[in-house]
Amino acid sequence: MTRTRKSVNAELPFVPHRRRVAAFLVTVVLVGVAGVVLGSTLASQTSTVQSAVELNPVVTAELENRAISSDIEIQAAVTAGSTVEVKPVVQGGADSLPLVTKSSLTAGSLVSNGELLLEIMGRPLVVLGGGSPLYRSLGIGDTGNDVEAFESALSRAGYGGFDIDSEFTEATLEAASELWEARGYDLPERASATSLGPSYTSSADSAGATPAPPATQAPPAVPSSQPYVSITEIVQIPADTATVASILPLAASIGSDTPVAALQVGANTVRGRASVTDADALPIGTSVLLRAAGKEAATSVVTEVSDFIAASTDANETAPQASGRDITASVPADWAEGLPIGTAVTLSIAGAEQLSLAVPVTAVRDAGAAPYLLVQSQETDAGPRRVDVALGRSSDGWVELLDSGGLSTGDVVLVTP
Repeated sequence: MTRTRKSVNAELPFVPHRRRVAAFLVTVVLVGVAGVVLGSTLASQTSTVQSAVELNPVVTAELENRAISSDIEIQAAVTAGSTVEVKPVVQGGADSLPLVTKSSLTAGSLVSNGELLLEIMGRPLVVLGGGSPLYRSLGIGDTGNDVEAFESALSRAGYGGFDIDSEFTEATLEAASELWEARGYDLPERASATSLGPSYTSSADSAGATPAPPATQAPPAVPSSQPYVSITEIVQIPADTATVASILPLAASIGSDTPVAALQVGANTVRGRASVTDADALPIGTSVLLRAAGKEAATSVVTEVSDFIAASTDANETAPQASGRDITASVPADWAEGLPIGTAVTLSIAGAEQLSLAVPVTAVRDAGAAPYLLVQSQETDAGPRRVDVALGRSSDGWVELLDSGGLSTGDVVLVTP
């Protein structure tokens, strides 16, 4: 028996609103695209972060003992040596005028122990050098350290015949008279009372005794004058020579507090401001080089280092100086010739190599104000710690640690970040 197959036709159900289906399909596509884009973006950011980490790794360095060598150079200038202002004691009454009556020296003149500086109202000002301070007028019989200082200066001026001790004798007075006379003057005189004989004594009367003849009465003491050395006619300087920095001319009027002259008693020096770090490398006695335009370099020695001086805040200064310490060096006499006060000079010293605890310059944070280092902790979960330091000289990318804050060689510091 033959069976026949019947064909079956499937029919899709009718779906209304075909536009909604299209919108649904578009939404599905968009969500898929957004997912792909978002995944790509996240992957890109992750890659960027990883690249940044790889490009900026943590860089560290160890503290080392290194030979730090650098040349120190200071801008300085020629400065005048110490000066003595001469303010005489002007004597005279209402009928005299305080005038300079003789002046033969000029600025730049050299004046020596025993020489005449000026004449005021007919009386000399004689220069005497060195020794203890002279503070009073001196005459025969005076004793003290000032007497010995006067006698020593008198001897160095070429006058002798007396002992250099603490007693002013007739021989001392005679030598002083010779000095004043050599300058064209007599020593001044002052009154002194001199007794010319014994005092009157009367005969003694006694019962039954023959009276003795009366004693002869001596003439009374009469005033007399005696030469002496007046302190008002002496100009004392600490050395035996000085250079006249300024002096009043002939016929100049003298005020009550007017300096009649200024004497430079010290040699010219070179002085410049050094940073605190450089000043530490320039103690007194350090050999330095001086250079000036038109001059060959000269060797000198540091003679003075000042205390710390704060930076100048005076707005009127044409060239205010930074803070630091003033370095003063002597000037060789032959090298200083022809260099006026204020001449620019470069003071330098070749730095000697020495082993010092040092750190890379790039590891120092806030080097201009309060320098510090970030020290890596030995514990893995602890962050770096701050250590304040004081910096010294630098060379070849390394800087000396004058104060390491307790750090030592081998300690690890962060360079970056």
